[in-house]
Parts: sequence; C-alpha cells; structure tokens
Amino acid sequence: MQRLLYRARWDADAVRDDVRQVVVDRLGDPDGVLIVDETGDLKKGVHSVGVQRQYTGTARRIENAQVGVFLAYASRHGHAMIGRRIYLPKSWTDDRGRCEQAGIPDTIAFATRSELADDMITAAVNALVPARWVAADEAYGNNTRLRGELRRLRLGYVLAVSCDHLVPIDSGKIRCRADRLADGAAHREPHRSWCGCRWAGVPAVTTSLPGTVDQPG
Repeated sequence: MQRLLYRARWDADAVRDDVRQVVVDRLGDPDGVLIVDETGDLKKGVHSVGVQRQYTGTARRIENAQVGVFLAYASRHGHAMIGRRIYLPKSWTDDRGRCEQAGIPDTIAFATRSELADDMITAAVNALVPARWVAADEAYGNNTRLRGELRRLRLGYVLAVSCDHLVPIDSGKIRCRADRLADGAAHREPHRSWCGCRWAGVPAVTTSLPGTVDQPG
C-alpha cells in the first residue's frame, strides 16, 4: 500500500471512475440520490494544494485549511463516495508559479465550490449513474445557477437555503424571505392527498322474505 501511494504511477481519476462504476453495479437504483457536501482539512503550512485562510465547516470558522467538495451516491441498497474535487482559491489559480510547484496543470482554472459540484453531478449523469434527486446544504442551495443546471439535467432536488434567501412566488412576481415563507406555512393546516384509491365502508343490512334464506343486502 505504501508503494502504491508514494511511488507507483497511477491515474487517480481513472481509479475514481472505476470506483464509481463499482458503486453503480452494487448500489444502483432508479430512485438514487446524489449528495453534495464539503469538508476542510486544517493545515499548519502553506504548501498543501489549495490551502489558505478560509471558512471550513470542520472548525465552523475561518482557519488555514484545504477545502474539498465531495459527491456521494445513496440508494435503498447503501451509500458510497463517487466524486471529489479540491477547491482552489483565486490566490492559487492567479499564481501559476505556485501551481506549477505544487504539480497543478495549467489547464486548471478557478471554479467556485458550486461549479465543482455541478461538474461532478454532470459527470455522474454522463456516466449513466441512476439518480433522480440531488441533496445539499445551503452553501449550494443558495446558488441560482446550480439549481438551473439541475433542472436542465432533469434532476429533482432537495436543497437547503439560508433564512434570508429570496424565494420567488406568484410566478416570480414577488420575492419573499425563506424564513417568512416557512413561518407562514407552519401555521397552515396541512393538506393531505391520497396517493392511491380511497375506500368507503358500506354497512350491510340483513333482510328476509317469506320462503327465502336471509341474505345480506
């Protein structure tokens, strides 16, 4: 394992794609869900790829850290990781000499975390990963472009948004804060709809006629 990680030459992206196919073969389901989330690795130095002082959910504050965006696949059969991207801040992509020293190709340009998520989701769709839904927290749910891309890919989504996010209502004529909409919905009586047939019970009455056997009628 040490030789594989430190001395052997292998294509990490090709291995990732192989793992994704194994996940699809074992866990694939038409109702599968693609889940986006990010995490940060706290660092002391300045040489790790993508490291800078930035917000990370790991510490819940701004720290010297690397941030990675990850894509997981979940279905009724189980869940597993199928994608990852390292977030490169502009302080890195604008410094090509620093990128060269770290082994980052010149073809890698700046991309927001939401754009990295979009790239991974699109790659999964192109690889025929069976999924109907995408889920993510407000860091991604607030992004209008990402939501539009999910609609273009014909994927349903359940995305959190921040409380002050403006939600279009009345065919887009009005924009209302998400927390105010949630407060209004909390005071309404929930409407229940039947997803199947509704059955009604009809009481049976026993009648009898001369010369006949009692029959329910």
